[in-house]
Amino acid sequence: MRGVHSGETFGVPTTGREFQVRIHEFHELVDGRIVRTWHLEDWLDWFRQVDASPTH
Repeated sequence: MRGVHSGETFGVPTTGREFQVRIHEFHELVDGRIVRTWHLEDWLDWFRQVDASPTH
């Protein structure tokens, strides 16, 4: 996903910087239908791109 950091996110004030976050989606199928979905996003790289540090 791509965007511009235009609002406070994870407590990080707006920076106006562009970012791109890689995501992976995993789906469990039963009888040809999605019954469960998991998402994995690289938020640590997002912090790097907007020049911020995650807090604990």
